[in-house]
Amino acid sequence: MKLSPVCEKMYSIWINQDTWYTPHPLDKRRFYDFVTTYMQYSRKDISSTRLKMDIISKYKGKLDHEYLEERAEYYSCLFDELVEYVRFSKR
Repeated sequence: MKLSPVCEKMYSIWINQDTWYTPHPLDKRRFYDFVTTYMQYSRKDISSTRLKMDIISKYKGKLDHEYLEERAEYYSCLFDELVEYVRFSKR
């Protein structure tokens, strides 16, 4: 997935945690930090499908396949919703 260097850094901080998929407040905070950084610094749009596929490719074989699909779907949809909300609220 192609991200700006600052977005890539925040994405890596979130996704490279062994607990990225948990509802723990620190994991959620890292995810929100990534989304905030993406909204502030990204010039290119990434689709929720691309995000989902990237997550799955990083953790394929490390988590149960169905669980990984579900978590990747959850976070990619949440990403999309947050991005849409920010864009809509700026109108």
